Formats: sequence, structure tokens, C-alpha cells
Amino acid sequence: MQGTEGFPLVARAVDVNGIYVGSRAMFARMNEFLAKHQIRPVVDETFAFAEAEKAYECLENAGHFGKVAIEF
Repeated sequence: MQGTEGFPLVARAVDVNGIYVGSRAMFARMNEFLAKHQIRPVVDETFAFAEAEKAYECLENAGHFGKVAIEF
């Protein structure tokens, strides 16, 4: 039956949210700008994968400034 691919989501009353992030060309221009101006993200703390629970605790405590990263 054509056109019923999303029916299971409707039947379960699932909300699907999305955001617009721009085109691929916009993403490429943004990356060129970041590289040209040597803009880097602020990383507050990095955790090993085995310490992922600590990373989530860090986020939950909201005492960080910048990114909290988990290495894979």
C-alpha cells in the first residue's frame, strides 16, 4: 500500500521534531570561515569512553563551560 510508510508513527502518537540547519553549500562556507579564522570549539573536559557516565554527570551538574567530549 503506497503512502502508508509513516502510519506506524501516527498510530503510536509519536512526535517527530526537526530543525533546519542550512544547505550543504552553507555548511562548506561555514567550515571555510572557521578554518580561515582558526576558530576552534571550547572543550571543557574530555572523558574516555569507559568514563562516559562521568561525562553525563558533568553535563547534569551544569558546571562546565564549553563542550564535554567522550573519546571513542
